[in-house]
Amino acid sequence: MKTCTHCKEAKPREAFHARRGARDGLSSWCKDCKREQQRSLYDDPQYLKASIARLQAWTRRKHHARYTRGKHGLTIEEARIRVNEAGCCALCSSRDTLRIDHDHSTGAIRGVLCNKCNLGLGMFKDDPEVLEAAAHYVRSARYTTAS
Repeated sequence: MKTCTHCKEAKPREAFHARRGARDGLSSWCKDCKREQQRSLYDDPQYLKASIARLQAWTRRKHHARYTRGKHGLTIEEARIRVNEAGCCALCSSRDTLRIDHDHSTGAIRGVLCNKCNLGLGMFKDDPEVLEAAAHYVRSARYTTAS
């Protein structure tokens, strides 16, 4: 027998959830009290909204960490250190949303770019000849005004 600290009733041990770290290995609240507490929390829309937001934030962090580790072989902290050391985009010197740039064929890290420059390189498939052709086009194009 064990006494629930919430309802103060003595109940059999089977009426309590197992809990690691507890002296007797059981939760201090009985299953009925715990169930009632959970129901009352989930009836509160503010609690539900906050719980969903916490879960979504945790999921984003977890996926980002897994992506960074798999793609670059860096922990989130190592990636932050690289970005902070660079301080700005290697191409345009912008400080907006910096990303780690890597060579798609070898996976080697090249440096830190802002999101726009990183996406731009990706659109040109990291091909230096195409990038040079684009630069030549931009330099030599004659702009005409619409009449």
